[in-house]
Amino acid sequence: MTLIRAAGFAACALAFGACAQTASYAPSPSSSAYAVSNFSKADLQVIVKDARAGRDESDGLVSAIQSEITSSLSGNTTRKGKFLLTVDVIEHRSYFTYGNWNAVTRLRWKVQRPDGSIVGSGQDIGEGHRSNMLGYLTAKAVSQDAFNSAMSDLLSALSSVPSS
Repeated sequence: MTLIRAAGFAACALAFGACAQTASYAPSPSSSAYAVSNFSKADLQVIVKDARAGRDESDGLVSAIQSEITSSLSGNTTRKGKFLLTVDVIEHRSYFTYGNWNAVTRLRWKVQRPDGSIVGSGQDIGEGHRSNMLGYLTAKAVSQDAFNSAMSDLLSALSSVPSS
């Protein structure tokens, strides 16, 4: 009888433990090509800060965000003024619930002129949801989905910021 209780307790612990799984993965570059035409690489300085409490994979995440933004900018210099884009990573994680991996990426950003005045700002959130087919490989894939969605939203919003 004690063996049956121990086995039942272990099964319950495993079930509840699996529901509390969380992970953070550094994203890969997006397969989509974005173009932000209102800013050039020479006009926009990009700073990315990781403001998360748990900074797992921080360097890879910051690098991926900077890479996505700079690759979307044109190479021409059309204006003399410089702008500063600051992106704060508020959340980037995958978590497991009831047979599904979920992920969220939350970015807060602002574009400033050299005098410090804010030209545009916003918050973009990407989410992903997948059935748990391949364990942590699914967690990584859903994390990439959330990252791609948040970056798409950020670059779309950045395209509408006035640059004159």
